Order: sequence, then structure tokens, then C-alpha cells
Amino acid sequence: IIIEAHIPHGALDAPALPEDALNISFSFDGVSGTYVKGLTPATEVSGKGTMTGNTFTADIAGAKVGNIVITNGKGVISQIAAPVALGQFNVHAEGAMPELLALIDMQPLNYPTRFGIVPADSKGTASIDISTRVPMLRTLAVDDIGVDVSGKIGGFEIALGKNTRIANGDVTFDVDNSHLHAAGTADYAGQNVILDWTEDFKTPDDITTRLTAEGTSARRRRA
Repeated sequence: IIIEAHIPHGALDAPALPEDALNISFSFDGVSGTYVKGLTPATEVSGKGTMTGNTFTADIAGAKVGNIVITNGKGVISQIAAPVALGQFNVHAEGAMPELLALIDMQPLNYPTRFGIVPADSKGTASIDISTRVPMLRTLAVDDIGVDVSGKIGGFEIALGKNTRIANGDVTFDVDNSHLHAAGTADYAGQNVILDWTEDFKTPDDITTRLTAEGTSARRRRA
């Protein structure tokens, strides 16, 4: 740990230190920790931390959440002296769709279960970027956690309800607190189609899923 302090007279009596009054830096490796209570903890976390007067920053070189591989992570907790500090966390993640969906199906999120999606009944490999905004409180409601996710899925397969299934998908998608949107190509009803799927998390309507599929219909000729 390297500590550098330049604290002017009277600064310790103020609600917060000036940013340039303090600089504490340290490296970490093999760390485990909880980022959202209830979700699978992060393990094998390595990187560098920096604490200045009123901000904590963590640059994460690598980590794992189950078998999901995390790289290029950054966490910033700003205004630490405020009544409620805000944490902004960004990571890149790569892993299998069943594991990624199972992660966001845990309490308190439960996103797939809410909409009849079974994580174990999915296939594919995803490469995604995740951004979250988390108030630094011991107890949080789901809506207190701001989530933005975007990425690509190859070999995507999933059941949407009892009678709809898409397979062999190559799609891009984005998710936030209010919706999921995916677009690309996939096999649907025996045809390779251009797919556009939207899942509305907060609509008051009974219909939450909208799926459009465009393709070419071929008719066979009899000799």
C-alpha cells in the first residue's frame, strides 16, 4: 500500500476531504467479494485500487463469477462522504448463456423467471458489456440498481413460452431496467429468419413479449 497525504489545516473538520488531499493506492489479487447481495460472489479478482479524498476507484484486470470470465472492469464510488454514495461499475463478461441467465435469475433480480424463461433451457455463448449504478446501502430494492447490458450471442437458442422456440441464433442485444431487445438471425418455425424480439419488463399490459420474424417462404412444386 502506498499512501500520500497533503491535508491542509482544517480539512479534517470539513464534511469531506479535498480530492487531492489523499492518495492511497494498492494492488490486489485472489480477492473474493459480494457486489449485489444474493448473486454469485466474484472470485479470483485482481487489479488495483485507489482512494483519494472523496472517491474510491478499482481497476479490475480479471475476475470470475462462477464460470463467467470478467475482464476490463472498473468501479468508482464517488462522494463517499455523502449520505448515500453512488457506485458505478463497468465490466466485460464472457460465458455460456445458461450461466449468464441463471445469474440474473437469482434474488433479488429474477428477470428470466418473471417472463417464463428457463435459463437451463437456453444455449449459446455471450460476450457482453455490463454497466450498473448501485447506491451504497446495505438493503436495496431491485429498482434501486440501474442496469445496462449490451453484447452479442452466438449459437443462441431459447424457448419463449410453451410454443415458441428460436435456435442457431446470431444476435445482438441490449437490456436495461425496463426492457430487453434482441435482433439478428435465427431459426424459427423451421425457417432461417431475421429476428426482432422485445421483452417489456414494466408494461401494465398483459402482453410483455413481442417477437417479429421475417423470412422467405418457399413452395414446393409437384412433378
